[in-house]
Amino acid sequence: MPETDLVEKIMSPTKINTFRFRTPINEGVKTLEIMDKDIIFNYIYDDWNYHRRFYSKILKTPQSRQKIVESSQSIFVEIKKYWKEIDEPIIDLSEWIVRFAFENIMYLTTNKRFNSIADYYNSLKPNTQPPLTEKLIGGAKKSLDSLVLEIVKKRREQIENSDVKEESSQDFLTQLLTINTKQDVTKEVRAFMTEILAGGSFTKIVKEIESILGKNVNKEITLNDLDNMKYCEAVISEENPNQFKPERFLDGEKINKNTFFMFGGGTRICP
Repeated sequence: MPETDLVEKIMSPTKINTFRFRTPINEGVKTLEIMDKDIIFNYIYDDWNYHRRFYSKILKTPQSRQKIVESSQSIFVEIKKYWKEIDEPIIDLSEWIVRFAFENIMYLTTNKRFNSIADYYNSLKPNTQPPLTEKLIGGAKKSLDSLVLEIVKKRREQIENSDVKEESSQDFLTQLLTINTKQDVTKEVRAFMTEILAGGSFTKIVKEIESILGKNVNKEITLNDLDNMKYCEAVISEENPNQFKPERFLDGEKINKNTFFMFGGGTRICP
């Protein structure tokens, strides 16, 4: 619409404005029960006008305006990064703008990111690692490093407070720590232990999945397949990260029914 005076007439907040309603009354809006609430679909003018003035007052504060600017810039930087990775000569701007607006509005409203832009990017590049994965892996690595260093620390203390003579009684970790070298082998030990702790469970999970599903990544998973993934279930149900021995559930130890909730529990548990 190139005529600004026409835009002004349509967007005018006055009561006599012919275009004051966002959409015509329809059954969908009625079903949602929002025709007399808030500002978007509210057909009661006085109530709509009250909410409009209320929101305008909030959005026009210096703090809100600054947050809008910062949020918009941050989200656009994210979008530019995705555009660079996609490396396509033509970009469908309409798809990105919709998600830009949604992400911005939801962040300004709830102070939380909903990752709608990342989801759209991943739909275009399904084989690309999502940014969220890096955060998850980073957090898992920290926890694993902390666990390994604690194990190494305790074993060092045990070695220092005891007379370790019989080689037959020494486990591999003890031998690594007591090796005759001037170098600090802590980093090497940590790397080795990390490989053992992470690699062992991961290898077993992959082996179980491949034995049930094969190597066809496009195969549809059935409920029967999930029921047969006993080790995967044991890993999910492991509640002691410091020991992490999911195998014990396969040896008859009962899984605590409260270990893992699907979307919460109690009367509001997801059916």
